[in-house]
Amino acid sequence: MIVNHNFFEGLPRDPFEGDPDDPANLLEPDEPFAPLTDQERREVIEDLAAVREFREVLTPEGLLGISMLCEDCGEEHFYNWDVLETHYLMLLAGQESPVHEPQFDPDVRRYAPWEYCAGFVDGRRSRRF
Repeated sequence: MIVNHNFFEGLPRDPFEGDPDDPANLLEPDEPFAPLTDQERREVIEDLAAVREFREVLTPEGLLGISMLCEDCGEEHFYNWDVLETHYLMLLAGQESPVHEPQFDPDVRRYAPWEYCAGFVDGRRSRRF
């Protein structure tokens, strides 16, 4: 599978591009994205491998991705496999992952927490002879 590593490539052109009165000029500049430490890089590689394995094992079971409780808003968020994989690939490429809009009307039965996915894969692995 080919994943687009440049999230912004497929977006429409900024309507304020080149406009000296662009309201974004009033915002503070973003802090530069700090490179990953060696430990963070290892963790991202491990998480990417886990997401790819989750996708391979759980997609045939009907799961579309991961659900996570958001600490900021207190609501469950749903991320499909492509969004997760792109997030980790962008981090490895030294790019900050863009903010993801919540999925519109997700079928919550087709998403599971990370821990469930990891447990399912581990259980499946231990049943093999």
